Amino acid sequence: MIAPDFSERTYTAEVLRVRSGPLEVVKTLCGMLKDVKSEDSPDADEGLVGICHGFVASLRDYHRYPRTVTSAGGDDISVPRQWRSGRKDYNLYDALIAHQGQHVILAVPFRQRSFS
Repeated sequence: MIAPDFSERTYTAEVLRVRSGPLEVVKTLCGMLKDVKSEDSPDADEGLVGICHGFVASLRDYHRYPRTVTSAGGDDISVPRQWRSGRKDYNLYDALIAHQGQHVILAVPFRQRSFS
């Protein structure tokens, strides 16, 4: 099961409608994330909803202060997670992508747009 770090936060979402299947859009968005996990969730009316979870790497701080949370597996993790590339330290923030039919939804737990 997908368990985002910021599960108690309100997420800002963008809804995209694509002309054909959403798989190319989802593939492109997932290519911009770190540690992507995917699963399908049944929807009683429309079949399956694809859900992807990954992390946006950002040099910008979208948090007020770091903290420790307990993951779905019971491990303590620092939030935001950190990733180092070369000499730069990046903060990793949740990104959730849901898709079904011609619709793709991208949700992040902060108001500023991470992909702009």
